Amino acid sequence: MILGIILTSVSAQLLMNQGFFYCRGWEGGVFMSAEVVFTGIAGIAFLHDPVTWHFWTGGLLVAASVVALNRLKANHTKPSKGTLL
Repeated sequence: MILGIILTSVSAQLLMNQGFFYCRGWEGGVFMSAEVVFTGIAGIAFLHDPVTWHFWTGGLLVAASVVALNRLKANHTKPSKGTLL
């Protein structure tokens, strides 16, 4: 059982690192932030963890950061050629 846990953990980490090769840095950051929320939901569903205001506050902060990053990226325009940054 321990060997199975080790193999799946190492495989998951390697696959996640390979997947980050195909996305931008800010996208990877959003995915990693959302992982915390999904882990919390899994804990509630499978381990019957209590749902407190800490869970909801953290989840709302992560969701707000996702929305803020998406809006920031959408509003960001590339400078035209010949202009300085």
